[in-house]
Amino acid sequence: MSQISPDYKIRNFEQKQKILSILALIIFCGLSVIINNVHLSQVADDNTKLLSRLFTIGDQREIVHILQQAHLSNFDVIRYKSSNSEKSFVIPANTEIFENKNPFRSLITDRVTIPVSMGMDHSSVDLITFEFNRFKLVPYAVALWLLLVLVSVPQLSFMKKRLKEKYLQEVELERKAVKSELAHEVRHNLRTPLAALMRIPSRLPFAVNEEKVLLQNTIDQIQDLISKLDDKTNTQITNTKISIYETLSLSRNEISLTLPQNIKLNFKMDDSLASAYANHIPFELRSIISNLVNNAVEATSDSGKIIINITDKIDSVEITVSDDGAGIPTKILPQIFEKNFSHNKVNGSGIGLTHAKEFIENWIGSINVTSSLGFGTSVQINLPIQSRKPWYLPRLKIHNDSDIFVLDDQQLNLDLWKFRFNDAEIKNNIYYFKNKDELYNKTTSHDFNLKNSIFLFDYDLGDTKTGLDLLNEIPNEAIKCLVTGHFDDIEVQSKCAESGVYLLSKGQIAEIVLCLVDKNYKDDAAASSLLLKGI
Repeated sequence: MSQISPDYKIRNFEQKQKILSILALIIFCGLSVIINNVHLSQVADDNTKLLSRLFTIGDQREIVHILQQAHLSNFDVIRYKSSNSEKSFVIPANTEIFENKNPFRSLITDRVTIPVSMGMDHSSVDLITFEFNRFKLVPYAVALWLLLVLVSVPQLSFMKKRLKEKYLQEVELERKAVKSELAHEVRHNLRTPLAALMRIPSRLPFAVNEEKVLLQNTIDQIQDLISKLDDKTNTQITNTKISIYETLSLSRNEISLTLPQNIKLNFKMDDSLASAYANHIPFELRSIISNLVNNAVEATSDSGKIIINITDKIDSVEITVSDDGAGIPTKILPQIFEKNFSHNKVNGSGIGLTHAKEFIENWIGSINVTSSLGFGTSVQINLPIQSRKPWYLPRLKIHNDSDIFVLDDQQLNLDLWKFRFNDAEIKNNIYYFKNKDELYNKTTSHDFNLKNSIFLFDYDLGDTKTGLDLLNEIPNEAIKCLVTGHFDDIEVQSKCAESGVYLLSKGQIAEIVLCLVDKNYKDDAAASSLLLKGI
């Protein structure tokens, strides 16, 4: 369906407005002439009736006064023609001498002639003629028309804007209709081969288990793509909070299964990201990372290395995909985000970044590429962290009078906590336990300030009770932290959130910021004298 351009519609609209405006001006001027003629004819008739009465009583002075007033107010010339030539006169008196013989005067001037009654004498008929400018009110009509035009300018501008918006809406509706029709056809064509693929994994032998996982992941991704084509699926949603850790963990599994054996992969992700929510579409972000890795694979040598670092920047997550391949030439580096731009992947990575940039910016994120010929390419993605799960602990606040209880059945973790506290110069009462019995004996035999006490318990203690069970026995006035390698377990996270227990990974023991809070400050949030200790 062809579309008329908005410029054409606006020009057509403006032409119609000009025609209507000219017609309005003509109507205003015509009405002003008619109104002027009717009004002055009535005034002339009223004046004639008054003069007739004055002629009857012979008040010549009042007659002259009325005629002078009528001349000054409304009429250019007043001619009185009597059967007695001595009584005829013209106002103003010099009209006959300086009368303009211009032929156009008759077009401008209109006349009203009325007989004058002379009382009982009907033998003679006197006539009085009033001459006036028929276009006297036209300037006022033009002024009114100009005022209406000026008032209508904002409305006309608004209407032109609405016309353009309506055109764009029509184009968008047509585009969506075409897209929907195409999507319907693609979905129809994909479902048949997908149905055949879905029968394969269950028929493969156990020996090819990894290949089965890869195939299943491929099928899942195709299903995601089909869902993306569904009219009822809006893939542009950006305000949905989704766990970024789960998406990136799945991406790591997919990359590990598809990466060639000769390529070394170094994948590192901060455990604290398990608490982070970020705007993204999971399968799109996985697809973007997968494409970046594929580009990196094609850019590296047979024994190349790909490094993926995913870092928690507190307010954002930074995803960096780097390779040690050939790199991208400096002269084409600014073009890599351009639509339909392509480059020989043998010489560097960065192809297909237009798709990545579009989605990442839609998620209020950013993407940047740096490269050096002969040394490799690095792609950095930043996505803002919208919020955190309730069990997230950004730092551990320790008061001067806090008692600290550490429970872990592995001596290595206890030693690591000792090293952290010693390195941060924390000289509080710190107690280390390898089982719950030692903990019970200590807590029941000594008094301590429960409000500022800190409990750092491992989850797996080799006992019927878990560290979370023990933390739930402690009143909520204390600071309770579960330190475990099960930090990414959804069930454990849910229980910690319900119990008011903070959750740390074992890897965070070496990274958690330790804050020594001055006891003179009751409000920790306002403590400008915080001594930040630790990594």
